[in-house]
Amino acid sequence: MLWRISSNKSEFTPVRFVQGINLIVAERDPNATSQHSRNARGKTSILQAINYCLGSARPSSFKTLAEAGWSFTLEFDLLGSRIFASRDAKGGSRIAVDFANSSPHEAIQELMREDNTISLPDWKFLLGLGLFGLTEVFPPGAHGISARTLLSYVIRLDAPRDPTKIMAQQPAWSSRQHVAFLLGLNWRYTQEMSRMERDADAFAALSYAREVQLVPGLMDDESDLLLRRAELERELQDVKRRAANFTVLDDPQGTITESNVLAKNLTEMSDKQISDQRLLALYRDSLEETGELDDTSEQLALGEIYRELGLVFSEGALRRYDQVESFHRSISMNRRRFIESEIGRLEISILERQPEIDRMHAYRRELLRQISSGGGLEDLLELQRRVNEAESRLVSTEEAIELVRSVNAAKDALGVRQATFRRDAREGLNSDRAFLDTVNARFGEIINDLYGRSASITVDVDKLGYKFATKVSGSSSSGVTKMQLFAFDLTLMRESRQNHHPQFLIHDSVVFDGVDPRQVAGALNLANQTVEQSQGQYIATLNTNDVPAEILDSNWYEAAVRRVILDTELGGAFGVDF
Repeated sequence: MLWRISSNKSEFTPVRFVQGINLIVAERDPNATSQHSRNARGKTSILQAINYCLGSARPSSFKTLAEAGWSFTLEFDLLGSRIFASRDAKGGSRIAVDFANSSPHEAIQELMREDNTISLPDWKFLLGLGLFGLTEVFPPGAHGISARTLLSYVIRLDAPRDPTKIMAQQPAWSSRQHVAFLLGLNWRYTQEMSRMERDADAFAALSYAREVQLVPGLMDDESDLLLRRAELERELQDVKRRAANFTVLDDPQGTITESNVLAKNLTEMSDKQISDQRLLALYRDSLEETGELDDTSEQLALGEIYRELGLVFSEGALRRYDQVESFHRSISMNRRRFIESEIGRLEISILERQPEIDRMHAYRRELLRQISSGGGLEDLLELQRRVNEAESRLVSTEEAIELVRSVNAAKDALGVRQATFRRDAREGLNSDRAFLDTVNARFGEIINDLYGRSASITVDVDKLGYKFATKVSGSSSSGVTKMQLFAFDLTLMRESRQNHHPQFLIHDSVVFDGVDPRQVAGALNLANQTVEQSQGQYIATLNTNDVPAEILDSNWYEAAVRRVILDTELGGAFGVDF
């Protein structure tokens, strides 16, 4: 219950409140001229001062008051104690608290410093605990219940078209969670399902980024990663083998030079060997053609021929032929002996040269092996670097495979969790149907009393959890839309369960803008009846020209007015212009 709003400045007239209905009205002074107005008289600023003491951000219009050293004090009930909460308009990071002859709740004592001040975050926690039964504080980004957002459903300084929201830009998850909390439903269904929907959106964004290659290499397909891993494994095995077989050479360049010189010498020696082998083959062929010389048989044969020819040739001619034959035989014998001698020399040279050639071949092969599998220390370090690099790329690829698999598994698990929570939320909703029917009936009664129309509050379950909607039959004018918000707020206050509502409700005059005076009168009557039945509190600001004469003249209206601000009053409710 709120009891009083005051200031440290005497220009401000304190406003006292009581249980039931409380009205702050702007009224026309009989002596007012056409230049006077009941607008901008400070009605809304009084509500803003109350809201500021309850932890809101400082209104921009209070900047002048802050520079002038203003502070505000709200007297109200919190956690079983009558509290005086004071907050400076300038700074306002701490709230000074005092108590009216009562012992503070232990939660307040624990958070209060020796100078009887409480930090703004701790103050918001105490407000959530004392006014709404909110026991948790959620870190930024956790999408939990906020005491300040709950208070914005109780202190309406704006009138959005959708009564389930506190402002048009409010996210769906926020409005749904806070309305569910105020009604006493299991709001955590909405919290969890909204969080899972954000995760699903993240998976969808990840898939899209991969499909359009927004980030190259982001979340490749598992098949591509497996192929890349196989290639990297082969590459790593090869480079490891080369590193294991690597020989560090003291002078790698000298080894290369030695190998080149050896190759040159080996070529020269091999050329000689080939030349000798060819010459040896030629000599052997020539020797086979010459054949073995048989002096006796050849001489006998020629003698017989010569005797037969003696019939023709003279004896002198035959003697000269014998001389020629003897000379020819001598030449043939010499040639044969020469060929045989060369064959023997070549065979010895070939045999003696071959071991050296074989040795040179073996040594060169060893040099080539050293060159191909070895080098300087820098070469070994480079090879080891390539091993490390290949291992790192292989590890990265394996991690990418695990990431893809874990993401796919998480995506599948998310789908299961979403289906499970949606089923549980629907079952929870079905178990609350009797209560929700009562809420719907209350809302419908209020709209019917105001407009004679049918109206409903529907609650359903979709991918974000509980979904709330209000509807009024027929066309919806601006006035009807405003009264939907009025009826919604009054229903929340009357039907909230589990002490999730502070049982006070504040409406700025914006809630009644554009509403027919007859409906304004009906709304005030309904608010008065509701708070009388529930022992709650309703505070509203109005211009008297929006209230029908029959209401202005009623006893309960006169008793409900807590502050009258004349349009001629200097500085309005605050006594200063700002």
